[in-house]
Amino acid sequence: MKIHGTGMSVERREFLRRTLQAAAATQLGWVAACGGPQTGGAGGGFSSEGDGKQGFRSTEWLGGVTLSPRQMRDMQAGPYVLHARAGALNRVPAEKAVLPHDPRGHVQTVELARAPDGTLYVNQNTLMCRSRDGGRSWDAIPRQEDMAGTFQILSDGTFVSPQSAGEKDPSGIQVWSSADQGRTWSELSEIGNPAKCDLRIPGTINRLPDDTLVLPIESRAHMIDPAYVHCSNDGGRTWSGPTGFNTEIGFLGGHCYETMIAPLASGKLVAVIRYHGAVVPQWPLVDPGKRAYYKTVFLADSSDGGKTWSRFRPLTNYHGQCHGYGVGLSDGTFMVAYDHRYPRDLSSGRAMISRDEGETWGDEVYYLYYGDGSSGFSQSLELEDGMILTVGGITHELESRRSWAGATGKSELWAIRWKPAPA
Repeated sequence: MKIHGTGMSVERREFLRRTLQAAAATQLGWVAACGGPQTGGAGGGFSSEGDGKQGFRSTEWLGGVTLSPRQMRDMQAGPYVLHARAGALNRVPAEKAVLPHDPRGHVQTVELARAPDGTLYVNQNTLMCRSRDGGRSWDAIPRQEDMAGTFQILSDGTFVSPQSAGEKDPSGIQVWSSADQGRTWSELSEIGNPAKCDLRIPGTINRLPDDTLVLPIESRAHMIDPAYVHCSNDGGRTWSGPTGFNTEIGFLGGHCYETMIAPLASGKLVAVIRYHGAVVPQWPLVDPGKRAYYKTVFLADSSDGGKTWSRFRPLTNYHGQCHGYGVGLSDGTFMVAYDHRYPRDLSSGRAMISRDEGETWGDEVYYLYYGDGSSGFSQSLELEDGMILTVGGITHELESRRSWAGATGKSELWAIRWKPAPA
């Protein structure tokens, strides 16, 4: 690969060379490494049924059923979620509850975690909500005003939250801890920036069974916005991660945003990624607008605790199915819930199921929540009784389709207790 230009410094040439190499590794390099669309382990857009031959399947309407806004509106009001499979649409029983209203809440501000005693917490923009009965009922507890965002709870009950340092240092990520359920916080550490990214944003923090904290951090830098995964084995006091701007330890990919990392029953980690890289023929995109970039959910695997990542691949392939959250169940099932944005009157929270930890995905989909204005993000976890708790955001304000402010203070968070239908 040649870099042309006159009057360019040696340092600038080296910077561009490394940038282009990283971009190649992020996109076509991974396609080649995966052998193109993968058989027996592809995302939801690729069939893995029958004889295992490669085949494309749109994720716009999985299960062979097309829904109307009226059907989804009825589902939102009823004690069930909808399941489409094999051309049939069935009701799956569900328990639902509305969380306390946040006067500055938003459909995209949902952060869920569980304490060692089983208490559930949801962090909104200005409220910390709590449930002591598995998500059936909720109350609000005091919280330090400036501590919105992602958090996790260690086995000793300590809350840990990474936060952007803000305007004083756009590249800075500070880690804070709380010993009183989020009422007050103190700074615990800072996460280094060896890749020298000018702007960094923490993704969703997750906790592994041994209390290891895993945090993807996205960036706006180096023309490809590299994302790296950082880990802490001491409660957030120190963090491992990349050694520089490279594609080695901790490198997740370029153009990877809003990432969360799900631990599975086998110990494997799966990154659930909002991906915005350029469209390549090996990964078709279903998009009426014929855009040249993805805005869909991709997955990647790690078998070494997040140090290295492989098998980068699409899960959804319809433009606007882009923010996902995965949870590995104790029986090996892997569920990924995601928002379906377009067209706006069909905006909904949906979920796909893998029975083999993300190796294959069936032609089926669950419809979990729906707002007449728009449907936002969700987070989920497995409860002790084997049910899934999904907390998702909706709004009925039509202005939310045009502006962020249209949903601010006019959103609802719904807690949904449900369980996938048998295979």
